[in-house]
Amino acid sequence: GGALLLGAASFLVPALPAGAATPVMLYVNVSPSGTGDCTSLSNACASIHAAITAAELLVSSDVTIEVAAGTYNENDTITVPTGDTLTIQGSSAGAPTVNGGGLGSVFTITTGTVTIENVTISGGVTGTSGGGVDNAGGTVTLSSDTLANDTATTSGGGLFNAVSATAFLVNDTLTSDSAVTGGGVDNQGIATFTNDTLAN
Repeated sequence: GGALLLGAASFLVPALPAGAATPVMLYVNVSPSGTGDCTSLSNACASIHAAITAAELLVSSDVTIEVAAGTYNENDTITVPTGDTLTIQGSSAGAPTVNGGGLGSVFTITTGTVTIENVTISGGVTGTSGGGVDNAGGTVTLSSDTLANDTATTSGGGLFNAVSATAFLVNDTLTSDSAVTGGGVDNQGIATFTNDTLAN
């Protein structure tokens, strides 16, 4: 189809005033050393999945996961509690690649506010929708990412944005993604595009 179719870890968290979220940094490195509990650069965990799992255990937290350069073979589902946020941020030293290995969507967002920044998302293959990113019901910002060589049998090879979902795409490149409808993006919800490149 066309490129665009519009239509477990424990942490001590300090107390903050009611309604305030605690900022938390977690770290991922493809070749980790140390304890592997994600809490520092020297104790980075080996997978984004491990950091997401740790983040989801934190209540009233705005979590940023800093991911070092390298290739991570993962298919991750993200559920962020109401009022919290999760940011997956590629290192300034080099954008990491998250490869779905043909085993499903690379990232599936069920609920919550998620930002994915400076990451290459590739190799996602799904029999339904959203090979690269399947935004089933969250508010997702994709910033300075590359979504490439992702495939969906039905719709949204790069990104599927469901009826109940919201997506903001800023400075992204979507290339060589494929699906029956919306090879790059199939938007069924609310989507805003700013300075993005969609190409076959």
